[in-house]
Amino acid sequence: MKKLLVGLDIGTNSVGWCAVDENGKIVEKQGKRLWGARLFDEAQDAKSRRSYRCSRRRLARRKERISLLQDLFRDEIEKIDESFFRRLQESFYHKEDRKNKFDYTFFNDRNFSDTDYYKRFPTIYHLRDYLCSSNQKEDIRLIYLAVAHIIKFRGNFLSDKEKFEISDLSEIENSFRQLNDALVGENTDNANDKDFEFEQLCVNDSKIKELQAFAKEPHTLTDTKKKLEEVLLFNGSKNKFNKEILIPLMAGSAISDLPKKFSSYFQIDNDDELDVKSLCVKDENFEDNIHILNNQGIISDNILCVFENIEKINDFLTLTKLLKDCSSISCAFVERYKKHQEQLMQLKNYVRGNCKEKYYEIYRET
Repeated sequence: MKKLLVGLDIGTNSVGWCAVDENGKIVEKQGKRLWGARLFDEAQDAKSRRSYRCSRRRLARRKERISLLQDLFRDEIEKIDESFFRRLQESFYHKEDRKNKFDYTFFNDRNFSDTDYYKRFPTIYHLRDYLCSSNQKEDIRLIYLAVAHIIKFRGNFLSDKEKFEISDLSEIENSFRQLNDALVGENTDNANDKDFEFEQLCVNDSKIKELQAFAKEPHTLTDTKKKLEEVLLFNGSKNKFNKEILIPLMAGSAISDLPKKFSSYFQIDNDDELDVKSLCVKDENFEDNIHILNNQGIISDNILCVFENIEKINDFLTLTKLLKDCSSISCAFVERYKKHQEQLMQLKNYVRGNCKEKYYEIYRET
């Protein structure tokens, strides 16, 4: 029996093979050369499954919150409108498919219907803003709709304060100081890497006010990075860690956009269950993901503290940009609606005045 050598070329979605004799010639059997390739589907990571799983959990939690809210409001609402919740549950059906053949979804009263509701409150934020400033006893169904919208999309429940004031800068200043302390502690473990040695941020009340004023104006991600460098770094600082890692993270860059030095500095090893490189403070699952990494021992408590404070700083910039000089999120969205309405009217007037024949085509045809 001849001695054979088998060579394998193993790839991500194929395996090539060949049988040769001791002289390196391809072996033949029944007139066919013994070589070929076996193809198969490339292995998939857990990222897609994880995203579906996160979505299912998020939707399940949302349904649970709405269900609990309806239980709280049910007795009082059914005193004035017995079919209110049934209409909401069937609102996505065509009228002929509904068990309750009502013309309207929210309000089916004789003197108040959905038409009247939308004239009074074009968006849910108009309703929320109105209820915040109203001193009258309002229809409980209006209150339910406003509260349901708030808890449906949740919010930030991390702060210990009962009321958050954007004008109170002490909390964000504290986040900067905690970030400095955490990174100074982490820097001790990486003292041998002088190129990426952390340099403390320059933080005080005037610096934060300067950032707050900047955040209220229109700006891009690049503008934010430049401003953070200008305000937080000492004059002429060329610190690579602050410029290439810390500032981009605060501004909202994903970790995948950072240099490879990031993982080695924070001593992070990637795993199959969670892609560290995909982390971004603007991602709605960021907070859950960093705690998963911490529980799995991939990042230390110190690095967890760094990430949490970076997220708070980014939230501060984002919230300031959203609110500007408004007193609440609802008020800010109402102002945005009004501005859009004004700009749309200006655009329509321009079209009417300059190309009237195109008006129907632009605004009426689908």
